[in-house]
Amino acid sequence: DIRKLFDDDEQQIRRNAYVCLINLASFTYGIDNVISFDILPILVDKLIMEKDEDILILILTLMKILEEGEAAPII
Repeated sequence: DIRKLFDDDEQQIRRNAYVCLINLASFTYGIDNVISFDILPILVDKLIMEKDEDILILILTLMKILEEGEAAPII
């Protein structure tokens, strides 16, 4: 479960988890699958808890990509 990686102590592991989801969301079916994985509430929580600015940018980037997906209206 990739969501567990968001809580890792190592910054690079957290970064790689977000980059992985960003890459997956670059495809239409990837966006829909990430949305159906119910990841948005976790991303919102991470915006509050994450201290690393680079990772915060990745979280916001992923959220922007997800809001443009075909399944976005059901979020």
